[in-house]
Formats: sequence, structure tokens, C-alpha cells
Amino acid sequence: MDNGDVVGKTFVALRDVNAKSIVILSPRVSDMRDVVVPAGEVLKVVSTHDDMVSCRPLRYAALEEQLVTPETRAHAGYKGYGLIIGRAVFDDDCAPHAEGADARAE
Repeated sequence: MDNGDVVGKTFVALRDVNAKSIVILSPRVSDMRDVVVPAGEVLKVVSTHDDMVSCRPLRYAALEEQLVTPETRAHAGYKGYGLIIGRAVFDDDCAPHAEGADARAE
């Protein structure tokens, strides 16, 4: 996968995808935990790094309760979450999403 070619594009999870949910609550406090992005979810690539892909699910709000703990969501500094997926996992478990395709992008 070429870094510049995928940023801003959408991909569908072909199967349940292991990822990390990351939340920055303040300059000194963050929360990161292992999560599973369900098969069929559509992810928009925000950025890429050497061995990681940062994404935002199109159903961001619908998945928030599942992917972020209640304690984290209740924290005064909470402003949202991001997903980090290992590059090899992303390449194996996600495919380009065709516009208008039947996926969980509602």
C-alpha cells in the first residue's frame, strides 16, 4: 500500500479487524486499548505511518460506545477517539470500498 494513495479513501473490513482505540485526554493522559472493528464497517484512512494506518469509521458515533469505555467517555478531556490498525492487518483484512456498495456506512 502506498501511503499517499490511500489517505482520504475508504476501505471495508472484510472480517473482524483487530485495532487499537486511542484517545488523548490531555497532554499527559491518554487511553489506548485493543478493540475489534466488526466485519463490514467502512473506514476512512486519515493518515499512514511506517507500520500503521490511522482511520475513522464512517459510523463513528454508532461505534463509539462499543470501542471506548464509559469511564473514558465520561472524562472531562474526552473529545473523541481514533483507530490505529497495523499495516499488515489492514492490508490483509480491509479492501477498497466501492461507493454505493452494500456495507455498514449508514
